Order: sequence, then C-alpha cells, then structure tokens
Amino acid sequence: MYLRNIPDSNISEHVDGNRVRQNIRSYEMKKNKLFTYYLTGTLLLTLIHSTAGKTAETADFSGLTLVQLYNNEAMKSTAIEKGGAAFMQHCAECHGEDGTGKTGVSDLTNGIWLWGGSLSDLEITIRYGIRSGHALQRFSEMPAYKDYELLNADQLNDLVEYTLSISMQEADAEAVKRAAPNFESICSECHDYNGSGRMEYYGAPDLTDFYWLFGETREAIRTSIVDGRVGVSPAFEGKLDNETIKMLTIYVFSLSHG
Repeated sequence: MYLRNIPDSNISEHVDGNRVRQNIRSYEMKKNKLFTYYLTGTLLLTLIHSTAGKTAETADFSGLTLVQLYNNEAMKSTAIEKGGAAFMQHCAECHGEDGTGKTGVSDLTNGIWLWGGSLSDLEITIRYGIRSGHALQRFSEMPAYKDYELLNADQLNDLVEYTLSISMQEADAEAVKRAAPNFESICSECHDYNGSGRMEYYGAPDLTDFYWLFGETREAIRTSIVDGRVGVSPAFEGKLDNETIKMLTIYVFSLSHG
C-alpha cells in the first residue's frame, strides 16, 4: 500500500511525516530501479537466446569458403537444409528427389564424378554448368563416329566389343583384338589407354567401372559410339545468389558423403 500524498494530519503524532515520505520515495526509487534492471536483463537474455538460435541462419555464407562451411556443424546443417530446398526446386526434376538420376542424367549419390567430386569441383560444375553456354562452362562431347570417315561400320562394331571387354562384360575376342589399335589411336586421348578415363581434363568417363550413364548393354554402347552423346547441365551463376550456390554445393556433396 502506498502512503504518497497522505496529509500530515492523518499520520500519528509519534511519527515524523517527512521521514515517512522520504522512506516511501526511497523505496519507490529502489523498486523502480530493480524493475528497470529486471527488464534490461530479460531483454538481454532474450536477445542472446534469439541470436544463438539464428547464428548459422544469418551468417554471411558468401564470406566463408566451402570447406569452412562444411567443417562448421551448425552452418553445414543449415546449408544442407537450405541447399536441399534449392535442389528440390532446381535439380530434382532431372536428378530425382533422391539424387540418384536416371538414364542420361548422372547419379549424384555414388561418388562418381566426371570433373572431380571435391567441394570446389562441384561448385564449378553447378555455377558454370556443362555445355550450358556460359563462358566458363564444363565441356566435353562424345562425338558421333558415324559422321566421320575414320571407321567403317564393322570397325565401329568391333569398338563396341572392345568397350564391353574392358568393362568385364562378355565380348567377341576376335573383334576385341581388331579394335585394340583403333581404340589406342582414336579413343585413348580422352578415355586413356586402359579406358579409365581422363575426367579431370576432358570429363571423359571411366569405361572400366561398370557405371554407364546411358546404359551398359551392347546396343546402348553402340549408340554412344555411333551416334554420340551430348548431355547438358545448366549454369546457375546469375540464376541463384552466391550463398545459395554454396549451400546447393554442400547439399550435393553430402549426397555421396553421408
């Protein structure tokens, strides 16, 4: 109960009215000061809690390297979450929601990459694309050998058998022998002499690992050699901001790294 503005006549003659009023004012000042401290402390704690909960979300991802982001568990988690959302919007239509791809579209979960699978390698592919028209695009092309006069139809069929043989599939042994010189002189520049591919230079696939983007059957391989293959992946530079590209890169990397 407050005694402010109580007339002196209502105070006992044994009580000093001025002292009572001074004590009341002192009490109210202390009470107001304590309340101010309480509000300040509450606001400060709320701010700290709010900031702590949003540090990873509001951090400047563009100012950090991909490795720094990936090695920070909080930021990595945020990047995977937001990068996953970007993947669903921009990539899942071709690569599938689980990233396993389909015929002619690469599986992003198996760790097999034409231009390397490091974080920086993947960022370059995502940022600039493959045969995308960007000045810094990745570019490789399986030529259609039917359009050249290098090999006749029989020699092309022999190359099919040779390709089957180096991927440990059943093949015509005589055809393999006939095709060996042609593979060495024509195909090894991109696929290397043993067929393991020169992915870092040309994006040319390994023909020995039994992973085939367009299928491992005799007919599928023949189509690749005779008619050629030209896949495309869009460039996201200019379509997505730098932070989103980095988060998308980390998400794609995570698909093959648990």
